[in-house]
This record gives sequence, C-alpha cells and structure tokens, in this order.
Amino acid sequence: MVKEIDFKPIFEAAPSLNLILLPDFTIVAVSDAYLNATMTRREDILDRNIFDVFPDNPDDHSADGVKNLRDSLNRVVEKLVSDAMPIQKYDIRRPPEAGAEFEVRYWSPVNVPVVINGELINIIHRVEDVTEFVRLQQERTELAGSTHAKNNELTSSGWTDRRDARGHLRERCGSRCARHGG
Repeated sequence: MVKEIDFKPIFEAAPSLNLILLPDFTIVAVSDAYLNATMTRREDILDRNIFDVFPDNPDDHSADGVKNLRDSLNRVVEKLVSDAMPIQKYDIRRPPEAGAEFEVRYWSPVNVPVVINGELINIIHRVEDVTEFVRLQQERTELAGSTHAKNNELTSSGWTDRRDARGHLRERCGSRCARHGG
C-alpha cells in the first residue's frame, strides 16, 4: 500500500516562487521562496485577495501590474489554459519595519489552471524575480547610449583621423587614456 503524501510542506519548501489561488484570486497557499522574494509573511497574505496584498504602487501613475495580472488571471479562468506573461514591472511594498515604501521589481509570471473534471479548482501563480536582469539590461543600454554620444561628440567636432581623437582624449583624461592605448 502506498502511503499518502502530505504535499503542503513540499510545496512550501520548493525553491520556486509560487502562490496557489482560488478562482476568485484568494491566496490559499504560498511557497517560502515567494514569501522571501516579496518580503511578506504567510499569516499576512493567506485568505486574502492577491490584489489586496499586492496593489499597484500609488506613487507610480504609470503602474499597470494589477491590470496586467488581472487580465492574465481572467484568461486562465475563462479559457482554462496557462498564461505566460511578458516581464512585468510590479513594485512591492516593503514591510513596516523596513519603511513600508514600495520597491521597484520586475517579474516573469506564469499562471496555470488546476482543473479537475472540467472545473477550475485553483490557479498556480508562479513568478521569477528578474529585477537584477532588467537592471543590468538598463545599465547596458545606458552605457551604449553614452558611448554612442561620445562617438558623436568626437566625429561632430571635425576630427578626421584617430590621431586627432586620441589627442583630444589625452587632454580630457590625461594619463589614464595613455594606459589604455589612447
């Protein structure tokens, strides 16, 4: 005889960031990793609507995380199919002891229906915190823009060859440029 497994502690200990929602978007289970990533406590979010726990940042007038997530969850409820969302900017509130301010975060969410005998029982809301990836991409874009601007500055100043540009760089940054072949 196979012993029945209690999946609750397994789900809670899973390394992925997961919520289990009822079809009305009430949170009924949460993984420890999700709690850690969102700076929340299990007792503060269970049996509450996801949008009450995670509202849009009121200081960000362009915030659309709630709308986008609600649209995705509604697609899951209506069509009983998984919905993978594009990366979302969805700020989260820090706990009161950390100032209760909102912190900018980016997420890659997937919402999956749990259907038994054709009836939607739950929705698995799984996210990956991609904030660091997005920040690195933004820094890379800014750096590329800065480099492009410097190149434009050099070429628009009338230099016709590399020697002129190197001379200008030596004047602006001194011996540092000389060390890097300037």
